[in-house]
Amino acid sequence: MDIHLTRFDSKTTVASSKSKPAEKASVTENQARPAGGSAGETSLKLTALTASLETVPPVDDAKVKQVSNALQSGNYQVHVQRLADKILNFESGLP
Repeated sequence: MDIHLTRFDSKTTVASSKSKPAEKASVTENQARPAGGSAGETSLKLTALTASLETVPPVDDAKVKQVSNALQSGNYQVHVQRLADKILNFESGLP
């Protein structure tokens, strides 16, 4: 569904491409605002998210290629006991 905004202020008129041209919906400022609250709250959440992403380690492209090649050649080995230990450690940390 395409949405066409004809103006943007406290009362924005929106027309859907599936509706007839005469059928337009009026969207109030509160309806157009994200569910999280004010724009300031959204900005704070985005800032916090950006900061948390900076702590994520970078992708090891060499390791990805190594695992991908092993999967494609059928040589990838799953260490069952190691996998089970990691799953148990992860699950024990959940609430």
